Parts: sequence; structure tokens; C-alpha cells
Amino acid sequence: MQKGNEETVDNATVAPYILALVLVFSMKKEIQETISKERVYTLLAITAASYLHTIDADILKIIASTFATLIMLPAIQEYENN
Repeated sequence: MQKGNEETVDNATVAPYILALVLVFSMKKEIQETISKERVYTLLAITAASYLHTIDADILKIIASTFATLIMLPAIQEYENN
């Protein structure tokens, strides 16, 4: 009986990922048309800040990672293109 419960938990954790993949694949064209570098940088900044917050980093490290992602990364790429 324990094995049946483990399979239920596995299905419950996998189902949202499958649904997300189906949604992303069905909206592939719309995503390609609306994605921009600025949105990717914003996503990276949010993800980095969120991760640093979960490991109890101080506010200075969180602000520095956000600054690096939103300001320095685009500036470096622009410099390399010129």
C-alpha cells in the first residue's frame, strides 16, 4: 500500500511541469515575438536576488547582483558590439 502512495506523490509533482511544458510549447510563437533582452535581464536579476534572499545574503549582495545583471551585463555586451 505504501508503494501506491509514492506513485501518487510522484504524479502530483510531475503534472505541473508537464502542464507548463505544454503551455510553453503551445505559445512558442507568441513567446518568440515578445521576448527581449531587457526581459531576460530582468528575469536574471529577479532570479539572482531571490536565490540570494533564500540563502540569507545581506542586502548589499542582493543589490550588487541586481545592479550587475540589469546595468553591467547590458553595458558589457554593448561595449563588445562596438
